[in-house]
Amino acid sequence: MLANVKTSNKKMAHIKKLLILLSIMILGVSADLSNKCCKDDAHLVMRTRRCSDGSKPFLDCNKYLYKKKRGVTTFSLDSHENLVIEENPNHSEFTIEHGSYCLDNLNDTDENVALICFDESNEPFWELRGGCAILSIIFMILVLIVYFLVPILRDLQGKCTMHAVANLTMAFAVLATVQLGRFDFPACEILGFNIYFFFLSAFAWLNVTCFHVWRNTVRPTTPSSPKYLYWISIAYGYGIPLTFLTGAIISHTVPGEHLKPGIGTNSCWLSGEKASWIYFYMPITFVLVTNIIMFCWTGTILWKTVGSNFRQSHKLKVLKTKYVIGNFVFPNRYLHIR
Repeated sequence: MLANVKTSNKKMAHIKKLLILLSIMILGVSADLSNKCCKDDAHLVMRTRRCSDGSKPFLDCNKYLYKKKRGVTTFSLDSHENLVIEENPNHSEFTIEHGSYCLDNLNDTDENVALICFDESNEPFWELRGGCAILSIIFMILVLIVYFLVPILRDLQGKCTMHAVANLTMAFAVLATVQLGRFDFPACEILGFNIYFFFLSAFAWLNVTCFHVWRNTVRPTTPSSPKYLYWISIAYGYGIPLTFLTGAIISHTVPGEHLKPGIGTNSCWLSGEKASWIYFYMPITFVLVTNIIMFCWTGTILWKTVGSNFRQSHKLKVLKTKYVIGNFVFPNRYLHIR
């Protein structure tokens, strides 16, 4: 008799546990459904940030997509249906108020993501940066006009400088467009890759310009046709950026767990510091390092060979000025895009 009572109590305890677990699951499911981004039979699509049925998510605000880091990030809902996001390694936790987020599966998988509204309080900051970019564009166009109007400036070095300035102008033009406007997929993605290409092209042509200064100083007697050198410069100045652009697009579109550029995912630029370093800052660092090497090499040769003659001294000043402008003014402009 006593054994039957104990068995009955154990069964009741198991039933209570199952009921509690079932209640928690029902509450969790109802909470997720009440905050679902898309309709019941749809899911979010990574590339478009729209629902799989073509509709927009229910969340009506400026939003960005927050992906879980596998084994690191956890989503949970508190008693007021606020979203609690916890980053395990840093033990950091922040809460998103109910109505400022929605949850859904990504690309028809079990991977949960959140769309989160962001504050527009920094809008004047982006308008200011866009205005500064437009101001830079005006002055760069004036530089190009001077080169077009003065034929003597359009030698090999001048043409390379024109290409560098033209690409920088285009980069700032697209950048200003992004900063002053609001774009969704696919326009945001297209604009982001344009910014990426034109900035890399500007840096590549800066490298070409520095190479020609180095060559005219260190190897002035090397026989080469200016036309031949110009076409080689074009192949390098546009070939290198196109190579990086092609690689970035392939990496962006091919499915997998590799590090993707993420352009057009959360913004019209590279997604995250790691992607920015791999796809943008590392190529730029290579260009700047080679420019510094050529600068030091050129400066050493000039220091050894230039005497007290006024003409030679004047030539030294011109070369130094031109080289310093090319190496330090342009990079300072570029590195303010982030």
